[in-house]
Amino acid sequence: MVDVTIAGRPYRLLLDTGAARTQLAADEYTSALRPVGEDVSSASFGASVIEPVVTVTELAVGPVRIARLEVTRGQRAAGPVLGMDVLGGTAAISGCRMLC
Repeated sequence: MVDVTIAGRPYRLLLDTGAARTQLAADEYTSALRPVGEDVSSASFGASVIEPVVTVTELAVGPVRIARLEVTRGQRAAGPVLGMDVLGGTAAISGCRMLC
């Protein structure tokens, strides 16, 4: 688990190197954000899941700062995850040492 702030709000996300995109649960902040698109992914038994994509601001995790980031807003069982869209800007191994 990694502690992150987004727009000054604290979040705890699962560090998921298999996730292409960061995902946040629908909460007061993310629910107020207007969708900028949709993300279609696979669910169990071959079903598709369509989730809105929203733009969050001021994501900070350890020394990494991102001014704007498109994330999915959803309710997957896996919960909120920090994906490779954030980690790709840092070396994954050293990034984990800095973030974990």
